[in-house]
Amino acid sequence: MDNIQKSVEAIFEEDINPSLAMHAGSATVKKVWEEDKVVKVLIEFHGSCVGCDSSESATLIGIQNFLREELEIDGLEVIKE
Repeated sequence: MDNIQKSVEAIFEEDINPSLAMHAGSATVKKVWEEDKVVKVLIEFHGSCVGCDSSESATLIGIQNFLREELEIDGLEVIKE
């Protein structure tokens, strides 16, 4: 699981946060774990992402889909803290 967490954190640093920064936001990976054969990623939004309706839906789903594709893990779920 440590390798997956490092990969998730690298994707956030290299791809996701630069995109969020264009809208004055960012996200932090708080925890990565496996539960019932599903990889769960707990994130916390910062900046303009906090309280933004888009971060509640479209952005969260976009991050989840991007991670699934990059990591080639269909059973991956992103949860907002």
